[in-house]
Amino acid sequence: MVLTEDQFTQLLAAVGPKKGSIASCQATYNGEKSSEAVESFLTAINIFKQLENISEKDAITGLPLLLHGNAGKWWQGVKDEITTWTEFEKSLRNSFAPKEPAHIIYQKILQGKQEVGTTTEDFITDKRMLFATLPKPQHPETQQIDMIYGLLNIKIRDKIPRTSFTTYDQLVELSRGIELLQLEKDDVHKPGTSKINITKHQGKGKGRCSFCKILATQLKYAGRGSVWKTPEKIRKTLHPDQTF
Repeated sequence: MVLTEDQFTQLLAAVGPKKGSIASCQATYNGEKSSEAVESFLTAINIFKQLENISEKDAITGLPLLLHGNAGKWWQGVKDEITTWTEFEKSLRNSFAPKEPAHIIYQKILQGKQEVGTTTEDFITDKRMLFATLPKPQHPETQQIDMIYGLLNIKIRDKIPRTSFTTYDQLVELSRGIELLQLEKDDVHKPGTSKINITKHQGKGKGRCSFCKILATQLKYAGRGSVWKTPEKIRKTLHPDQTF
């Protein structure tokens, strides 16, 4: 039997779009009391619910599959009171991520400086999350940057003046180059990566390293007391990984 275009359209309307199952959702929540954890879970499950065309009723029915630990215990106590998805979201936030007063959020934004070892990108991500929890209207991006620029590590502020960028994306892009270069410098000067010991300079040395120009008389190799006079030998000892 061959269906006409109209018959095929009517058949599709009768069958309806294919629905997924909440059981295949990979997002789970264990009851961690954190705004970030709660919002990440809700964002993931809302996207999944929309893409898989899952109804509110089916999503609520399947919640025990996604709520573990304390979150699972909480759900067992409140499930009879919740009939809509909006009620579920509101109740979950109130129980595990109650909204903090604005003055507390501002305090968190302004008190935490960028620590050594924390990338500028991670630092900005944390601050932007805090800004997002403030009551509306939200601060413009340039205003947010003005508020946190002074909290950036001094090495970043020294290389990236405030006038050199206007957006978060620009700041992150500029900082990545600086931080990668700093990592390379740290690796080069990392203790214990060379067998060379620097001793107090005495007299004038005739030989220098052909790569970094350090005087040969400043170098002693692995306690042997040997001092090289040939620049190329010094270079190979100091910088064995360098290729020329």
